[in-house]
Amino acid sequence: MLEGLEGRTLQAASLTAAAAIVPANARLLNRENGISVQDRRMSYTTPQGTRVIVTLYGVGSLAGSTVDPDGALNVVFSDTGPQTGIVAKVSGGTRRATLRSIHHKDLNPDDLSGIGSSLLNVVNFKDFDLVDNGRINLTGGVHAIYLNSVGRNTQINLREEPIEFLSNDGSTLPTSTSSNGVNLAFITNLLGASTLTSVGGQFVADFNSIANHIPTGGSATIGVNPGPPPAPPGVVAVINHIKGAPRSTSGIEDPQVFGLDSTTHTLIRFDATTGAALQTIPLTGMGTPNTGVALGRNAGRLVALVGDGTSIRAFDAVTGDPVGQFTTTNLGSLGLTTIDGIGSTDTRTVISDSTAGAGGLALQIDVTASLATGHAVAVGQPYPPQRQFELSGGLASVPATHTMFATGAAHFDTFQPNLVQFGVLSLNTGDQLSETARTPLKQNGNFVNAGPEGSVDSQPPQVLGSVDQNLALVTGVANGKNVVSLLNPQTLASNGTLTLNNPNPLTGLSESFRPDLANSALIDVQGNVQSLRAKDATGLVFNVAGYINLAKINRATDSLIIGQPFGHAEIPKRSHVDIISSPRPVDGRNGVQVNKNLKQIGPLSLPGR
Repeated sequence: MLEGLEGRTLQAASLTAAAAIVPANARLLNRENGISVQDRRMSYTTPQGTRVIVTLYGVGSLAGSTVDPDGALNVVFSDTGPQTGIVAKVSGGTRRATLRSIHHKDLNPDDLSGIGSSLLNVVNFKDFDLVDNGRINLTGGVHAIYLNSVGRNTQINLREEPIEFLSNDGSTLPTSTSSNGVNLAFITNLLGASTLTSVGGQFVADFNSIANHIPTGGSATIGVNPGPPPAPPGVVAVINHIKGAPRSTSGIEDPQVFGLDSTTHTLIRFDATTGAALQTIPLTGMGTPNTGVALGRNAGRLVALVGDGTSIRAFDAVTGDPVGQFTTTNLGSLGLTTIDGIGSTDTRTVISDSTAGAGGLALQIDVTASLATGHAVAVGQPYPPQRQFELSGGLASVPATHTMFATGAAHFDTFQPNLVQFGVLSLNTGDQLSETARTPLKQNGNFVNAGPEGSVDSQPPQVLGSVDQNLALVTGVANGKNVVSLLNPQTLASNGTLTLNNPNPLTGLSESFRPDLANSALIDVQGNVQSLRAKDATGLVFNVAGYINLAKINRATDSLIIGQPFGHAEIPKRSHVDIISSPRPVDGRNGVQVNKNLKQIGPLSLPGR
């Protein structure tokens, strides 16, 4: 039964004997590959006199890790494997130390895809406090994490280490895994480091597949007391004290998006569920705004980006206050003269000029550097679509992916060789933009003609944004509202519609975000959770795209837990705590709110530092 799972034994590795879980030849492999002892161990003394030793057990390196002047530790790891442990020990002083960040050397802390990050087994910082605004990104995969506390506006993003790695003896590691509809690909080098290389599919809550992964005692338990059954697979998170800001509302608020109304020269914030207009920002002093609108990161903080073809302005996504602007006229030397599209992944922003060349040009830019210098700073070279795909100005992405989706048209219907049909181009936003797929945009199963070749850029732009894991395509105006079709990013299959309360056709739509998360203690997990354990929690947002076996918190207030589905809660003292679950065998027992239509939320990130 679902309610009895809390009695199962933990599979977490030992807190003090992490060395025992790593391959016996790990130290030899590290030496042979130029990873010195200094890169696997660091020691320092905090301003409070606490002596700290951080050790990496197994394959991998801590090169690049630093200590800030205030004594807060920034951990950078690389080349780690599925049995690697990072363990920190303290002595003397206050017997506590502070932590500001943990992330892989090749992964931006705000990148929720995990692509490029390597696996870890145990991250044990049980005597460390994650400071306010701290970040931990272990989306490459991790089994267990231990902390003493986390502060306000902290963000911990995790991905479950696949069970295929946990149960593997290391002789032949898998190259791919699949769980809950999500497909992961890994590459393992000669050193033994296993790195996440791609993420595919789309999350689907599937409790039955999780139950099938729970080991049983088999025939050896017949006639004897087998003891507690083993715990299901999933992340183990132990954080003694969770100290987010008290949440002002129950549950999780609706996602929000920005829309661009070129008729009234305004940027409008919408509730992406009810369609209500929440804020209107006049775009005074600009030409006709026509670049679309997107979210970007300026030094880690979310900004809404909008422009008029030759300049782009930025507004704080939470407050709507202006942040700055930059010109794009300097991109003329690269072939882009009139910017008419803009979109962002978690960390990468792409702009486009659909009138450039035969099919348009797309280009990555550095938003932070662009706002700092006042002119667009390019990343890589412009990308011209191949094989007669023509851009039409719509750009957007969804959380936790490196893929940018661009609207346009190409020859999809071979029976109409004189016409092109609407579709979406998938672009990998690596060091250089490159095509990974193209998909026709069909209506009632039929191709939609865009006209003769070369005419797409003269038509009104296709307006593309996103809401959580769905692309959002504006299809028209009806009854004084913009109609938005929600689409599966991989197949463009319809996932429903929403309306936005604005009578004029929107010419831009951003990716979605949730400003209500500001100052929370956010823990977001992609995959299943074996257990979250804490002594006390305030302002916790625990969002899991997977099954939560157990949430055990002695005292919790003003907090939110989302599981798909949720298993068991041991929270004897709770106040203003919402627990939301997708359908589960025991329905709404123990204060759990069951939402039969619950879809994946996020992955979530805070609006800024």
